[in-house]
Amino acid sequence: MGKSSIAKQFGWGPRSAAAVELGHRVREQRRRCGLTQSQLGYPLSRSYVSALESGSTLPSLGTVWLLSQRLGVTVGQLIDGLNGGHRESYIPVNECQTDEGDRARPRHGRARYRGAHS
Repeated sequence: MGKSSIAKQFGWGPRSAAAVELGHRVREQRRRCGLTQSQLGYPLSRSYVSALESGSTLPSLGTVWLLSQRLGVTVGQLIDGLNGGHRESYIPVNECQTDEGDRARPRHGRARYRGAHS
């Protein structure tokens, strides 16, 4: 089975600390809502929700959205901080400041450097 889009984004895999923590968050919120695994996951199987809650699998972003809607929480509440509290390496241009106040180049080529003439 291929990695979910979350796993690809953060380099996580089944049974990783992030997968286990996400599963724990889903389980706790499901119990607060009084839902069974089957009720939460429909049309997904109860065994899929069980695997997710145990950290054996990672859901797609679409599945996280579906679960968040059923659990009455935001996607962010389920996944924020799962990457160990580290911010993404992408830095928007307006945040690329050095100590001297000059614009610095982003670490990756996706954000474009904008000089004084932009």
